[in-house]
Amino acid sequence: NYTCGGGIFASNTYGIVSNCWFEQNKARTVAASKYDQGGGMYARGGTWLFRDTVFYFNMTDSAGGGSSYAFGGGLCLDSGTHRVKNCLLAQNYSKGASDATNYSSGDGIMLLNNATLYMDNSTIVGNKGEGIRGNGNTTVSNSLLWANFDDAVNLPPSRLKYCNVEDRDNIGVDGCISREPAFERFFYLSPTSGCLNAGNVTAESAGLSAYTVHTDGTPDTGLLDLGYHHRSAPDVRWSDFYVATSGSDANSGTNAAQPFKTLTKALAVSRPGTYVHVAAGIYATNTTETFPIVLTHGGVRVIGAGRTATIIKAPGNPVQRYVMRVENSAFGRLEGMRIAGGYIVCPAGVTLGGIGLTVSNAIGLQMYSCEIVSNRQASANINTYVYGAGIRSMMSSVDMRDCVVNTNVSYQTAGGWSGVNYGGGLYVSGGEWTISKTVFARNEGFVNNNQGSFGAGICLDGGIHSLANNVIVRNNTTSANGVPHQGDGIYVNNASVSLFNCTVADNGPKNPQGGQGVRHNGTGSTTITNCIVWNNTDDLVGISTPPAYSSIQDGDNNNTNGCIMVDPMFVDTTYYHEKSIGGHYVNGYFSGGTWGFAATELSPCIDTGHPLSPYSRELQPNGRQVNMGAYGNTPAASKTPGGSGTIFMFQ
Repeated sequence: NYTCGGGIFASNTYGIVSNCWFEQNKARTVAASKYDQGGGMYARGGTWLFRDTVFYFNMTDSAGGGSSYAFGGGLCLDSGTHRVKNCLLAQNYSKGASDATNYSSGDGIMLLNNATLYMDNSTIVGNKGEGIRGNGNTTVSNSLLWANFDDAVNLPPSRLKYCNVEDRDNIGVDGCISREPAFERFFYLSPTSGCLNAGNVTAESAGLSAYTVHTDGTPDTGLLDLGYHHRSAPDVRWSDFYVATSGSDANSGTNAAQPFKTLTKALAVSRPGTYVHVAAGIYATNTTETFPIVLTHGGVRVIGAGRTATIIKAPGNPVQRYVMRVENSAFGRLEGMRIAGGYIVCPAGVTLGGIGLTVSNAIGLQMYSCEIVSNRQASANINTYVYGAGIRSMMSSVDMRDCVVNTNVSYQTAGGWSGVNYGGGLYVSGGEWTISKTVFARNEGFVNNNQGSFGAGICLDGGIHSLANNVIVRNNTTSANGVPHQGDGIYVNNASVSLFNCTVADNGPKNPQGGQGVRHNGTGSTTITNCIVWNNTDDLVGISTPPAYSSIQDGDNNNTNGCIMVDPMFVDTTYYHEKSIGGHYVNGYFSGGTWGFAATELSPCIDTGHPLSPYSRELQPNGRQVNMGAYGNTPAASKTPGGSGTIFMFQ
């Protein structure tokens, strides 16, 4: 009935685990109604000391269905008395029956049968579900618990001492805080980290004065820094790799003068915390890239030269290739690149998606200044379900900033009751996305059946998500047979979503039934503040929470709570800035443009957002009140006319 100890199994023994690394171990059953315990290590009874040790990317997997339980993806301690000192438990996973939370416990560390644990100076981070599931015999001190779905479970708050906990357990008591740790590479801390000098003893008295939390290797001195301490700076053999189209995969890749030729090679030899620097150029099959390109290790960053300069391009139709995948990664980053040219034909009876980018079980992924464009999934077969031609995300937390998701298409031509399209640009299943200063434009979901297409721009299916300062325009859910389709701009299903300073306009121009700006279905809620929702045929559908301080063409909540129904006077239907005689941005979204002036027009959306919303990022003159729409409280916001005033001079 029990499968225990994917890496090590110990029973009624006494031992020390020191300076070890547990990675990709798995305890797995395939029969129903069984127990999986301790993917990295399982210890029953006895006394064990774990110090200077990493449990990374281990798993308990109950694959048999039924009432099968998975405990302790990283470490499972079943009775006995144990100590964990200066250890890292990251990106471990307990997967019980159907991946349900009631069958999956203690992804990082699990305590069973009144086990006693003393944990000091450890980091529990980015584990799929629970960071630690403890008990009244558990004491955790000078530690860092962050970015787990639930950081500490069944652990009395009083058992946390001088810890930094994202979920705010015991905050303000016994030295506990909740401050941004600002991780670098593989869970080093940046100089701005809130964990520095936050312990209750000195580094010397903790025995860690020869260790470091900094990437430059500076030893910990004075008051103890919280969390796991490394023995040294990152290893130069794999801390940084360089890629250029002029390089060779036979090079060392460790400096710009000896770059690899392919990103495929760089990621294949990367380790947790590697930064991969990719020079300008087109990286494609003719430069010997192998698609899909896969990023799996925690803390890995792929840093391009700019989203129009570094281009990761699959061959496109008719060659079927996914472009890129981020899987089981914690705190990775994609920056400054274009992901394009993916093409997949979906066979009958198959579910697929993420042709440009697939993100699965990723914690804290950062996507900065990227373009995901011109990826396409197609099907002429029955019973196919396609999710996100541009991006598909499953159970992941992502921070997406300053990106463009454009001209991605899900295309399904089989007739009858033959499947569904979800999310032409972006499809998100569960997890938590924060999206800001990003453009979703001209993405499409086409079907020729009786089931429909949902969310051509964005489809948010479960989870909790925040969208601020985004442009969502000219996306289409269309069909050939007249069946109504839903949420051309944004489709929300059983999720909680906030839209703050977004422009949702002109969605559904190809939809014969007319487009929908934002549609909410099922449980959860969608809130709308400081937005412009205009010319979508039906701007808001199924939104139960009244919008606030927004301009909505259909008149939802008009003249109530700051809402208006007045033409926003867009400069154009590409960038969707608001006209102003005081000055408005042209030929660019949030950057790269110039300033122009309207002859006489002044948009009613200028200076009419919520009076308590921040506005300080708007350039002067700004009227001291935020603009409605995507550019409010950004340097690209349209300006308030005037600017003259009285000058007082005192001597």
